[in-house]
Amino acid sequence: MPYIACLLQTQNWYFCKLSKPGMKIFKFGGASIRDAVNIRNIGEIVKTFSYEKLVIVVSALGKTTNHLEEVLNAHIQGKSTDTLLDQIKKSHISICKDLFQNSNDIELQIQKLFDSALYFLDQNKSTHYDFLYDQFISLGELLSTHIVSSYFNEYGINNQLIPAKDLIKTDSSFRDAQPDYEASAKAISEISFYPITVTQGFIGANQDYATTTLGREGSDFSAAILAKILHADSLTIWKDVPGVMNADPKIYSQAEIYPELSYQDAKQLSFFGASVIHPKTIAPLEEKNIPLFVKSFLEPLASGTKISNSEKAAEKGSFCERENLILLTLGKKTETFFEADDIAKFMILASKRRFKVILQFQSALKYHCIIEDTHHEIQLYLKDTEEEFNILEFIPCKIQSVLFSKSCDAFSDVIKKDTILLSQSQFYSHHYIVAI
Repeated sequence: MPYIACLLQTQNWYFCKLSKPGMKIFKFGGASIRDAVNIRNIGEIVKTFSYEKLVIVVSALGKTTNHLEEVLNAHIQGKSTDTLLDQIKKSHISICKDLFQNSNDIELQIQKLFDSALYFLDQNKSTHYDFLYDQFISLGELLSTHIVSSYFNEYGINNQLIPAKDLIKTDSSFRDAQPDYEASAKAISEISFYPITVTQGFIGANQDYATTTLGREGSDFSAAILAKILHADSLTIWKDVPGVMNADPKIYSQAEIYPELSYQDAKQLSFFGASVIHPKTIAPLEEKNIPLFVKSFLEPLASGTKISNSEKAAEKGSFCERENLILLTLGKKTETFFEADDIAKFMILASKRRFKVILQFQSALKYHCIIEDTHHEIQLYLKDTEEEFNILEFIPCKIQSVLFSKSCDAFSDVIKKDTILLSQSQFYSHHYIVAI
């Protein structure tokens, strides 16, 4: 019986209304399903909520995405991919043999998915890397969801597997697709949901039904998009940590959990490198006032962290690191001051090359910016700017940030003071640009 009760259309915008309250979204990442033991564990978690209406968003198993990236890059370079692909396939089949009494059916499904991906690589004529990436790398989520859904059914958790391409509609910005909420809501309104539905994270489809992806580690964002459209009661992200912590416990032994955070504080943490939440996750939830819970799949009864519209400020300072960045320092061709028009020119060129500008610093004769070059277009950008600016510095770096604290003293042992290139402090935020 469908849970979508009605479809309202107002100025071409579709709104989905659930006939009953209580829809919850669960998202399980790669660590939570990396092997048969962990898949059984999430089965136990889901079974305790089997009386609920659930949409379960699943990432690729373990480090599968990394391995598929190696395969794609080897293919583009004309190298053999047989060994790499065989290793990925064997690891998935090994998990299936451990999970199922008779794994013949699921192994056949896995083989078909690999055959389809290989056929695409062999027949493809496109040289557009981002397009190739989305069509091939999405194999990881297709494999994992087939395994998880099949295991749930065998374990007595009746569920349906719905392709994310049928749920999340996007533009054609391959590798960084933006959701089309109107088209997604319309598509979702036409689907009859079982009480428990499994789907892929990370994946969407453009208007031509070509696979798109929402950016690296984008499964959290997928779950938030679905939560918004389905008017979910909550979203729970299941992690291998007890919740959102004020520092990475691997580098800061006194790290503590935040029992509660506001949407605003969570956005700051994720933007400056707290990897427990994808940076785009919060906005769709905040718009609909949907609480986000970050909990441990290892300790599912523990409270974890609740992120909501709370006005309560973070109770303790936080230390974050955002890595894989570039410090770019520009000077003008003439010895004149940097003006607003000059910065505007830079921003236009940065947008053209799909940079993310993380921080900016300006002095009279120099303009410093910290950028993330996800699409590896920095050399093209340097050509774009050679007539306008002198490139004074080009340094790989990371940002170390102390948030929600007047002082950085508590984290002084983990701040790399000997390699600080620039620093910026404002109110309760302190940022250090560190060479790597």
